[in-house]
Amino acid sequence: MIFKAKYIGCLAKKFLTRSLKKAGRTRIILPNTFYVEFDGNPIIVTRKRGRAPLNINLSQAQGESFQRIIQPDLRILFKGDTLKIGNIIVDLRHVEIYECMGLDLDSLRVSDDELVKASFILSRLYDLVEGRFLVIYRTSQFHDFLTNIVKPFANGVEDVVQNPEPYRKLMGLGQGFTPAGDDFLSGFLATLNASSKIYGFKGFFLSKDDILSSTSWASGMLLYYSQYGYVGEGVSKIVQSLRDKVGFSDALMDLVRIGHTSGLDISLGVLVASSMILDLVRSKGILSRVIRHFWTNF
Repeated sequence: MIFKAKYIGCLAKKFLTRSLKKAGRTRIILPNTFYVEFDGNPIIVTRKRGRAPLNINLSQAQGESFQRIIQPDLRILFKGDTLKIGNIIVDLRHVEIYECMGLDLDSLRVSDDELVKASFILSRLYDLVEGRFLVIYRTSQFHDFLTNIVKPFANGVEDVVQNPEPYRKLMGLGQGFTPAGDDFLSGFLATLNASSKIYGFKGFFLSKDDILSSTSWASGMLLYYSQYGYVGEGVSKIVQSLRDKVGFSDALMDLVRIGHTSGLDISLGVLVASSMILDLVRSKGILSRVIRHFWTNF
């Protein structure tokens, strides 16, 4: 069976190139996506359309469930322009590269009104999933994060973001393939670190060991690379929209469609991080206006 690839992410290409003489293995098999590991690094092979640095996007949008034709822990070989997984070939000839552009934020020009509008939209969308999925902003761990990280930072205590404990409490929190806490932190840290050079505060990066001791391998590796700006095009679009005075809410509406609540939780991370940073540099109280839609006691 042969699958033709349409796109390959920059990190996926890098990891494969490094592994020419090393075998990989399948790790996690889902109906339309499977995760493979080469030398400790993840590559995501998927029929889904969203491009990302770790992805290999297949041309075929439909087909037999991967769970029927691929087993976990199968040996994978990369040779020439093909991935060989048992009797399955992934053809990488003529594939287009999804480049790692990085999150280039030269400033945060998003308006206060755009952020407040986005917070209202998010809170209403969370209302629709409550009872079926964890609503992260209702958890004590989220409240602790606001109290111990977000609010002090917005008030000028910049080094508070270096305390790893509140992050640890969120990692692995929630159900699903990527827990809500991991998704929130992915959006939060991607925004925080992309903005740090602009405004001169120090960013924060969780260690791989710390992440993988707190959550699953697949979700943890996505979080690990997100904090360095290696995010999918939907997340990249919403973070980059922070440079504009309009467009943030539109980008948010595109992102929230991802997963059960992954898009919501990532968007919330971007929203909270950008609001606290703008509170620090503008001192206009935007953070309290945003957070009151989620936590009335802020």
